[in-house]
Amino acid sequence: MGGMLATNWVFSTSPLSLTFTLRQGVMWTGNAHMGMAAREFTSADAAFSANRVINAPGSGTMFTSWVKDVVPVDKYTVRWDFSQYYANWEFFCLYGGSTAIMFAPESAAAGGADWKNQTGTGPFILSDYVSGSSATYTRNPNYWGKTTINGKQYQMPFINSLTYPVIADASTQLAALRTGKIDIWSRVPLSNAATLKQSSPNLIQNKWLIGQTMIMYMNRIESPQLSVLNIRKAVLKATDFNTILKLAWSEGNLLGWPVSSQNPAYTPLNQLPPATQDLFNYDPTKAKQMLADAGYPNGFATTIAYNAADPVQANVASIAASEWAKVGIVATLQPTDQVALTAIKTARSYKGFLVWSVGTINPLTPLTYIDGSGLGATYKTGEPLDIEEHATLSEMDPTKFLADVKQTCQDMLADAGYVPFADPYLINCYWPWLKNYYGEIDAGYNNQVPLVSRIWIDQSLKKSLGY
Repeated sequence: MGGMLATNWVFSTSPLSLTFTLRQGVMWTGNAHMGMAAREFTSADAAFSANRVINAPGSGTMFTSWVKDVVPVDKYTVRWDFSQYYANWEFFCLYGGSTAIMFAPESAAAGGADWKNQTGTGPFILSDYVSGSSATYTRNPNYWGKTTINGKQYQMPFINSLTYPVIADASTQLAALRTGKIDIWSRVPLSNAATLKQSSPNLIQNKWLIGQTMIMYMNRIESPQLSVLNIRKAVLKATDFNTILKLAWSEGNLLGWPVSSQNPAYTPLNQLPPATQDLFNYDPTKAKQMLADAGYPNGFATTIAYNAADPVQANVASIAASEWAKVGIVATLQPTDQVALTAIKTARSYKGFLVWSVGTINPLTPLTYIDGSGLGATYKTGEPLDIEEHATLSEMDPTKFLADVKQTCQDMLADAGYVPFADPYLINCYWPWLKNYYGEIDAGYNNQVPLVSRIWIDQSLKKSLGY
């Protein structure tokens, strides 16, 4: 883990800014399809890329309150100027936000409708893309990256081609893994561990807690029922979290929201205030009484929108709806494609909205579900949690900041604005012919480049194992 396109970065409080020193000699691969020759990556590219995201109609809302501008200082220096301190600057500027991912002005000018209008600085070049089937990459011979193994320096990447197949059917996914048609799959459901061990004893399995929770937004702003705190609490009381965890994922952490147990701001379920702990104790009788006390003795109708392409979301939505029906909450399932889901979330035109959360290992990310930040949060400006969140994000003292995050996360749970289902375990499965790989999932925030660029395949071992 470390800088890739940047070799150094310095945060300053006077003036409030972040200055990057860029790696020299990094080349854009170029792209004949859009008439672009290979050229060096510079601070002008970094500033253009960041400003395009910052000023975009959708994502720009995440930056308007704290970013003034991003400017090139010289050829290899770029500076972010801030209007105020924002504690989550590292996520957005360094590794997690879309501003941390560079793209060329030539690609922006050519347009994204055609996948061929792309160029990059990474170890691989996108050479073919078939929608719903696969993305294929070839080795970039001019990649800047080198690595040292046993005292000898090598040019990366080591493999000549890289394919990410799109396999929607679960049984076909497993068959491809068993037969060695895919070398690695890090998100294998834990329920497959025993059968894979039996059918493919040479396959390496590592169980890992993903630090990501499936949550259901409850529209506490525009739904007359869900705007009532005790009704939202009744929804949680009517949810058998343990059963859903076992049926959907086999194992995991029952409470992984708003932060993961791997997060320093985490509070275990048994250490939360008793009233909050009680929300996770399944009790449909009490839930029905809570609904009656709130004026809904016969329950109410709601909806659950979810990604139709995700079978786990479909399963969780179905189980939850059947449980809620026992207390009179009639939930209509709305399987929807991802584009439409984004529109529903942005417009807040939902009652219930099921989605995988962004990573909850970062102590900052859960707070973005309060003010929105493009996530379609269900809080209004000026509400107590909104005020609390902004105060937390402006705290510069790291000790006080962590304490503030911890308290804000507890207050989010007490407010019951979301139904958090679980932080599940998955299996990272890979074959022993992958060399120079030791089970890493990523090197930062969904960043597989440092891993994949260092891997090579032992073809002799693969053949000796019968593949």
